[in-house]
Amino acid sequence: MTDRARATSLLLASALLIASAGVHALMGWRDLRTDLAALHVNPRLAGVLGAGWQFGSVSLLAFGLIALTAGSARWRGDPVASVTLWVPAAALAGFGTGALLLVGYEPFYFGYILLGILLALGAKSPAAARSR
Repeated sequence: MTDRARATSLLLASALLIASAGVHALMGWRDLRTDLAALHVNPRLAGVLGAGWQFGSVSLLAFGLIALTAGSARWRGDPVASVTLWVPAAALAGFGTGALLLVGYEPFYFGYILLGILLALGAKSPAAARSR
């Protein structure tokens, strides 16, 4: 895989992550809050769930900014510390896989796995790829 292909993978992942962070924060929470109210969930519990939900949104944004920074550097041919990409790649793919196993088949969770794969593709060090 070329440096430009790695950069493209990272830039695509960054666009998807940043966009999904906003959707997750605004639309996703609105829908979940409505469902919780319909179930008459204790407002304190709903508040705690809301805080966790928004932390997930901030995490998606942070992962997107990491991917954007690394993708831009890769595009310019600058070195990128691969570990900064492997951590969110593993977190996203692991979350998607775990959710599929715990919740059951829900196509939505494949998106997290795809994002993890895109980050992993961009994370591979060009030097490591040349040594093989």
